[in-house]
Amino acid sequence: MNAIDTVEILLVEDSDEIAELTRRVLKKINLHANIVWVNDGHLAVDFLLRQGNFAGRAAIQPRMVLLDLHLPTMGGHEVLKRIKTDPAISHIPVIMVTTSSDERDIATSYKLGANSYLVKPIDPAEFTKTITDASLYWTLMNRVAAAA
Repeated sequence: MNAIDTVEILLVEDSDEIAELTRRVLKKINLHANIVWVNDGHLAVDFLLRQGNFAGRAAIQPRMVLLDLHLPTMGGHEVLKRIKTDPAISHIPVIMVTTSSDERDIATSYKLGANSYLVKPIDPAEFTKTITDASLYWTLMNRVAAAA
Protein backbone atom coordinates (compact mmCIF):
# COMPACT_ATOMS: atom_id res chain seq x y z
CA MET A 1 0.00 0.00 0.00
CA ASN A 2 1.21 3.42 -0.88
CA ALA A 3 1.29 5.97 1.96
CA ILE A 4 -1.36 8.06 0.20
CA ASP A 5 -3.65 5.20 -0.88
CA THR A 6 -7.05 5.16 0.75
CA VAL A 7 -7.99 1.97 2.55
CA GLU A 8 -11.40 0.86 3.64
CA ILE A 9 -11.93 -0.45 7.16
CA LEU A 10 -15.14 -2.10 8.27
CA LEU A 11 -15.91 -1.43 11.93
CA VAL A 12 -18.58 -3.74 13.35
CA GLU A 13 -19.47 -2.40 16.80
CA ASP A 14 -22.84 -1.98 18.52
CA SER A 15 -21.66 0.59 21.07
CA ASP A 16 -21.95 4.14 19.73
CA GLU A 17 -19.33 5.30 22.24
CA ILE A 18 -16.74 2.65 21.35
CA ALA A 19 -17.41 3.10 17.63
CA GLU A 20 -16.86 6.85 17.88
CA LEU A 21 -13.67 6.41 19.91
CA THR A 22 -12.37 3.86 17.40
CA ARG A 23 -13.16 6.13 14.45
CA ARG A 24 -11.38 9.04 16.16
CA VAL A 25 -8.30 6.89 16.76
CA LEU A 26 -8.25 5.72 13.14
CA LYS A 27 -8.58 9.27 11.85
CA LYS A 28 -5.91 10.55 14.23
CA ILE A 29 -3.28 8.11 12.95
CA ASN A 30 -3.96 9.38 9.42
CA LEU A 31 -4.38 6.09 7.58
CA HIS A 32 -6.31 7.80 4.80
CA ALA A 33 -9.04 5.34 5.65
CA ASN A 34 -12.65 5.24 4.68
CA ILE A 35 -14.13 3.88 7.89
CA VAL A 36 -17.46 2.16 7.41
CA TRP A 37 -19.30 1.55 10.66
CA VAL A 38 -22.17 -0.89 11.08
CA ASN A 39 -23.73 -1.78 14.42
CA ASP A 40 -25.14 -5.19 13.58
CA GLY A 41 -23.78 -8.52 12.36
CA HIS A 42 -26.30 -8.85 9.54
CA LEU A 43 -25.32 -5.42 8.21
CA ALA A 44 -21.65 -6.44 8.29
CA VAL A 45 -22.34 -9.52 6.17
CA ASP A 46 -24.55 -7.52 3.80
CA PHE A 47 -21.81 -4.92 3.42
CA LEU A 48 -19.09 -7.47 2.68
CA LEU A 49 -21.24 -9.45 0.24
CA ARG A 50 -22.63 -6.28 -1.38
CA GLN A 51 -26.23 -7.27 -0.78
CA GLY A 52 -29.31 -5.74 0.84
CA ASN A 53 -28.79 -2.02 1.52
CA PHE A 54 -25.23 -2.35 0.17
CA ALA A 55 -26.08 -4.02 -3.16
CA GLY A 56 -24.93 -1.01 -5.18
CA ARG A 57 -21.67 -0.29 -3.41
CA ALA A 58 -18.31 -0.44 -5.17
CA ALA A 59 -16.56 -3.79 -5.33
CA ILE A 60 -13.68 -2.56 -3.13
CA GLN A 61 -13.27 -4.80 -0.09
CA PRO A 62 -12.05 -3.59 3.31
CA ARG A 63 -8.39 -3.91 4.17
CA MET A 64 -9.52 -5.25 7.55
CA VAL A 65 -12.60 -5.85 9.65
CA LEU A 66 -12.66 -4.79 13.31
CA LEU A 67 -15.33 -7.10 14.71
CA ASP A 68 -17.00 -6.99 18.12
CA LEU A 69 -18.06 -10.33 19.57
CA HIS A 70 -21.33 -9.36 21.22
CA LEU A 71 -23.65 -7.92 18.57
CA PRO A 72 -27.42 -7.80 18.17
CA THR A 73 -29.19 -10.23 15.81
CA MET A 74 -26.01 -11.98 14.59
CA GLY A 75 -23.07 -12.35 16.95
CA GLY A 76 -19.43 -11.85 16.10
CA HIS A 77 -18.65 -15.56 15.86
CA GLU A 78 -21.41 -16.07 13.31
CA VAL A 79 -20.20 -13.06 11.29
CA LEU A 80 -16.64 -14.41 11.45
CA LYS A 81 -17.82 -17.83 10.29
CA ARG A 82 -19.68 -16.29 7.35
CA ILE A 83 -16.62 -14.29 6.33
CA LYS A 84 -14.11 -17.10 6.59
CA THR A 85 -16.26 -19.68 4.78
CA ASP A 86 -17.03 -17.47 1.77
CA PRO A 87 -14.22 -17.63 -0.81
CA ALA A 88 -15.03 -14.13 -2.08
CA ILE A 89 -14.26 -12.49 1.28
CA SER A 90 -12.32 -15.07 3.32
CA HIS A 91 -9.00 -13.33 2.57
CA ILE A 92 -10.00 -10.18 4.49
CA PRO A 93 -8.24 -9.99 7.87
CA VAL A 94 -10.70 -10.07 10.77
CA ILE A 95 -9.56 -8.63 14.07
CA MET A 96 -11.83 -9.45 16.97
CA VAL A 97 -12.06 -6.43 19.28
CA THR A 98 -14.15 -7.31 22.31
CA THR A 99 -14.54 -7.04 26.06
CA SER A 100 -14.47 -10.82 26.46
CA SER A 101 -11.31 -12.39 27.79
CA ASP A 102 -13.05 -15.77 28.10
CA GLU A 103 -10.72 -18.51 26.82
CA ARG A 104 -13.64 -20.22 25.06
CA ASP A 105 -14.39 -17.06 23.07
CA ILE A 106 -10.73 -16.71 22.14
CA ALA A 107 -10.40 -20.37 21.10
CA THR A 108 -13.63 -20.27 19.11
CA SER A 109 -12.55 -17.09 17.34
CA TYR A 110 -9.27 -18.61 16.21
CA LYS A 111 -10.96 -21.88 15.27
CA LEU A 112 -13.32 -19.91 13.02
CA GLY A 113 -10.42 -18.11 11.37
CA ALA A 114 -9.87 -14.84 13.25
CA ASN A 115 -6.58 -13.22 12.35
CA SER A 116 -6.22 -11.55 15.74
CA TYR A 117 -8.09 -11.30 19.04
CA LEU A 118 -7.86 -8.11 21.11
CA VAL A 119 -9.51 -7.44 24.44
CA LYS A 120 -10.72 -3.84 24.66
CA PRO A 121 -8.79 -2.03 27.36
CA ILE A 122 -10.94 0.00 29.76
CA ASP A 123 -8.42 2.83 29.95
CA PRO A 124 -8.91 5.23 26.98
CA ALA A 125 -5.16 5.69 26.48
CA GLU A 126 -4.59 1.93 26.38
CA PHE A 127 -7.57 1.53 24.05
CA THR A 128 -6.07 4.15 21.73
CA LYS A 129 -2.69 2.39 21.72
CA THR A 130 -4.26 -1.03 21.08
CA ILE A 131 -6.35 0.19 18.14
CA THR A 132 -3.46 2.25 16.76
CA ASP A 133 -0.95 -0.61 16.89
CA ALA A 134 -3.35 -3.17 15.43
CA SER A 135 -4.56 -0.86 12.68
CA LEU A 136 -1.09 0.17 11.59
CA TYR A 137 -0.01 -3.46 11.43
CA TRP A 138 -3.06 -4.77 9.54
CA THR A 139 -3.31 -1.88 7.08
CA LEU A 140 0.33 -0.93 6.44
CA MET A 141 2.55 -3.91 7.23
CA ASN A 142 0.41 -6.98 6.57
CA ARG A 143 0.05 -8.20 3.00
CA VAL A 144 -3.24 -9.69 1.86
CA ALA A 145 -3.74 -11.84 -1.22
CA ALA A 146 -6.67 -10.98 -3.45
CA ALA A 147 -9.72 -13.22 -3.41
CA ALA A 148 -9.24 -16.51 -5.22
